[in-house]
Order: sequence, then C-alpha cells, then structure tokens
Amino acid sequence: MNLLAEPLPRQPLPRESWTVEFVRTWAFAYRNVIMARRNVFFVFELTFWPGVAMLSHGLLTRFLHLDARMTAFILVGTVALSAVQVCQLDVAYAVLFDIWSKSMKHQFLTPIGIRHMAVGSWLVGVVRGVVVFALMAVIGSWAFGFDFIGAGPGALALFLLGCFLTSLVIGVLVCSLVVLFGTRAETSAWAAVNFVVMLSGIYYPVSVLPDWVQVISAAVPLTYFLDAFRERAAPGFSSNSRSDAMTEPSQAIRLTIPRPAADIVKGFQGLATTAISDIIDLSCVMRYAIHPLWPDLGRIAGPAFTVRTAHHDNLMLHAAIYRAEPGDVIVVEAGDDSMAVAGGNVCAIAQKRGVAGFVVDGVIRDIGESRANGFPLFARGRSPIPAAKEGPGEINHPIRCGGVEVHPGDMVVADDEGIVVIPLAQSGEVLKKAQAKAEADAKVTLDAWEKNHRSKIDASLKAKGYMA
Repeated sequence: MNLLAEPLPRQPLPRESWTVEFVRTWAFAYRNVIMARRNVFFVFELTFWPGVAMLSHGLLTRFLHLDARMTAFILVGTVALSAVQVCQLDVAYAVLFDIWSKSMKHQFLTPIGIRHMAVGSWLVGVVRGVVVFALMAVIGSWAFGFDFIGAGPGALALFLLGCFLTSLVIGVLVCSLVVLFGTRAETSAWAAVNFVVMLSGIYYPVSVLPDWVQVISAAVPLTYFLDAFRERAAPGFSSNSRSDAMTEPSQAIRLTIPRPAADIVKGFQGLATTAISDIIDLSCVMRYAIHPLWPDLGRIAGPAFTVRTAHHDNLMLHAAIYRAEPGDVIVVEAGDDSMAVAGGNVCAIAQKRGVAGFVVDGVIRDIGESRANGFPLFARGRSPIPAAKEGPGEINHPIRCGGVEVHPGDMVVADDEGIVVIPLAQSGEVLKKAQAKAEADAKVTLDAWEKNHRSKIDASLKAKGYMA
C-alpha cells in the first residue's frame, strides 16, 4: 500500500525543436493578422492617425518658425511615438482580442506559450510599425524637407529597433495588467505608452524635467535610442541637450583647436551681422534672447573658444579665460540661466588677456564694471547670484548656444544687430560673398535704392492682386 501511495516520478518533457517554436510563433502572428483585418480601426491605426500626427506637428514647427534642427527634433519624436504605439497595440491585442470576445479560457488550453503569443504578435507589430515609419518619412520629406533616411541605415535600424523593443516591453506590461485586473486596467494600460515616451524626452529635452524625473528617464532605454538618432538627424540637439552629462574629466579640456586665418578674422571684423546674415543660413543666426547687455556695445569677431558648464556651475568658464588665445570669443552653453557664470573680475581678466568678448547662453553679473571697462558681453541677461565652481564641464567641445551649434574655431561675429556663427570650413567663402554684397550695397544711393525698392513692391502687390 505504501508503494502505491508514493507519487510517480515526473518525466521531463522532451525539448521541442526550433521548427515547432517557429510554427507556433508564426501561427499566433497569423492569428493576429486575421483579427486585425477584422478590426475597423486597423486602417486608422496604420495610416490616418500617424499621418495626421506628422502633418500637425510639422505644421506646428512651421507656425513657430523653428529651424531645421529643432524641426528634426520634433519630427523624430513624432515618428517614435507613432511607431511605438502601433507596434505595442499588436502585442496588447494578443490578450485583448480574447478579453473582448470572452474566449480567454480557451487561449490557455492551446499548446502555445506566453513567448509565442508575445513574439508572434510583436512581429506583426514590427511590420506595421515599419509601414507607419515609411508613411511618416514620406510625409516628412515631402511636406517639411526632413530626410529620415539621411541619418544613415545603421542609425535608422538602431532607432527602429529601440522603438520596437520598447513596444514589446510596454505591450507585455499591458497584457499583464489586463490579465491580473481585467478590463478595469485597460485604460491605465493604454496610458503606459504615453507615460514611457514622455519620460524619454519625446518632444523636449529631458533636461527640462525635474531632477528626480530625469533619474527615472535615465532608466528608460528609449531615451538613449532617441538621443543616438537625433545626434545623426539633428546634430548637437539631443534629448539630453543642455544636461549635466559631460565628457570624462581626462578628455573634457581641449587646448588645440583649428582657427581661421588672420585675414579672414580681420575681414569679418569689418562686416555687420546684417551683411553676413544675407549670405548664410538661418540656422547660423543666434536667437534674439542672446543680446548685447548694454546699448552701443560695438562689434566683436573672432574664433569660437567653446565652453559648457553644468547646472549652477561656472568652473569651466573660469578655467577658459586662462586658456583662450588673444582675439578668441568665448562662447558658453551655461547649465542654467539663474546663476551668473562670470562677474566683473573674471571679465576684467579675460579682457586683460586679450579675449575679444563673451557670448553666453546664460546670465552674467557685475555688468556695470564690464561696461565701464568696455569689455563686450552678449548674454540672456544678468543675475547677482554667483554659480559654484565644482564642475563638471567642457572646454572646446561642440556646444549649442542661442539655438545654434557652435564648434571650436567657428567664426563668431556679434554686434547690436545680433550674433552669427560661420562654420570654419565655410568662413572664407562666406566672407567673400558678404564683402561683395556689402560693397555693392555701398555703391547704391538712397534715391536709387528707393526707386528700385518701390518698383519691386508695386510689382509684388499687383501680382498678388492688391493693386490693379
């Protein structure tokens, strides 16, 4: 009797072949395709909503007059959100179709595991996500001139992989919540995708989020996939733009940089920013928020000596004044605009050592001293609060100042009219064109200009129907 009461030993099931795994995964993928074809919202999910998102966001960038880099930043986020949403829907449908049809119990009786359900439905989502990406890329290129393919096949493949892997994780999370809590969790589950992409910096730099939220964002893999693709599609403008993530200390300070020839620097010193702006692209003109801190400040022109400081810190700018060469313009991407990165003594030392001036995407203090000394300062504004000197930071790395990407050695020209940055490789060509235009304009009298101007305006009014 005791022998009969003993449990029989369990025999392990034989390991199934890859062929069986493939067939079961494919079967569930095919099942999702059949169900999706019966879903009235299938066409809307695949074409209408992504298309509307791309058009509306693209038109918004036009309305706000965003430059090419910022437009690329927004449109990349739009594509990522649509691709993630469409793909994760298919993963979620693995459970939701059975919940809605009240056939969930039959699903657990089939010889298909969770992995087959998730991967099979995910593969369908990947195909649909690629279709959505292709549609949005065509719209973005045709309507807004943004070339998604231009980032390179490797960067594009990595970006889409990141989106689709994120979709798989979110879709499995949605399925888990629905199985555990039923349809009551369905709405909350759908909100998960928007919450995750919000944390990843979908339409804005992660650095604008509160510090504690940035810690969570750093744990979301999609943040890094977005950054990697944006660095290719919109160089110098990633989700972590203006963050405290800096180069390792041993590589943070660079002293050897290329500089334009002396005759090119001298040539630009004789040109107003208005003359240069007629020649160069809008993306090379800093936004008006960076302005001279007092009237009639004068003009400065010289090679960019770039600095990036951390939040509430000015260590690297204070180090830069001893390392910049005479004639350099120190251009600063400050970590914030609440604490001053420089004061009267720092500006006086920079002037003493021959620095042409400061251009700061941040704030400065002791303005009266610098004005009295005649040291040119262009910045967002002023603040009496001094920043700390703890770091981290960078010297002579690419930065973003006033909405413009600035590389060490680029020509910087600033005056009362604005600030322009001429890429080093284009400085000679731009100088020749700007000088030629300035010389031609100087030969035209006011009377001749008025006659030509009125003729053009009247012709334009007639052409547009304002005049008979």
